Parts: sequence; structure tokens; C-alpha cells
Amino acid sequence: MGKKKWKKSLRYNAEMLSYESSNQQKYMKKIKFPKVKKIKKSTLKNKADKMFSNYIRSVGVCQIAYKDKIKCTNTLQCMHIIGRANHNLRWDTWNALCGCSGHHMYYTSHPWEWTELIKTYWPDRYKYLNEHRNEVWDKDIEAVIKKVRSNIVSS
Repeated sequence: MGKKKWKKSLRYNAEMLSYESSNQQKYMKKIKFPKVKKIKKSTLKNKADKMFSNYIRSVGVCQIAYKDKIKCTNTLQCMHIIGRANHNLRWDTWNALCGCSGHHMYYTSHPWEWTELIKTYWPDRYKYLNEHRNEVWDKDIEAVIKKVRSNIVSS
């Protein structure tokens, strides 16, 4: 093959490659791929909260009933012993009680009485929560959802 033919074949191959790549680009522009939306962490937290709340309320009765002088109401709620701001304990079953809305409202406004109630009737929970309250949360919300699901399945 002579020098001129060799250069022509190289030029031809380069032109064909650029032609094919431009056609591929045009074709790819025509195809509209659906965008995969990333699920927000707040959505996953809300899902974990809902599942956990339903699990705690599945007890079916106010666990604080007759332990104080407050009259129970009908609506059951998930009552956290240590607030939900502590993400390490937020979805821990030892950090929650099933209580009525009357008790929940009263003890939200009276935190000292709440602490005394927990110390009196659930000292093992109180000790556990104080030991683990300052641990750092690993921010793995998918693991939290799996843990809550496993709690639901095992019960």
C-alpha cells in the first residue's frame, strides 16, 4: 500500500468514526431516559417514624395507665422517653412507650415528673438510655428501616 493510499484510508476511517459517533450522539439525544429520583433522607426518616410509631402503638393500651392520677384518653401515641432529636435512640424500642394523648400532653409539659415516672417503673430502661444517649448516630437510615422491619416481623 502506497503512502497516499494509506493516508486516504486513515482519513476515511477517521471520517467514518466521527460520522458514527455523531450519529450515536444524535440518536442518544432523541432517546429520553427517565430520571431516577434520589429518595430524600427526610422521606426515609418519615417512613421509619411511621413504621416505628405503628409498631409501638400495636401494644394496644396505654402503658402508663393507673401509674399516676392522670385520666387516660382514647388516642394512643408513641411516647419517646428521650426526645426524637437524639437520632441514636429515636427508633430504639427501649426508648418508647405506648401512651394515650392525655399522658403524652401532660408529661411533655412536665419533664421532671416524666423522668421520675421512668425511674420508678422502668429503671432498667432508664439506665440503658442514659448509657447510650451520647453515642454518635451513623446516619444510615436504610439500616434503621431494616431494623424496624425486623422488629415488626419478629413480634
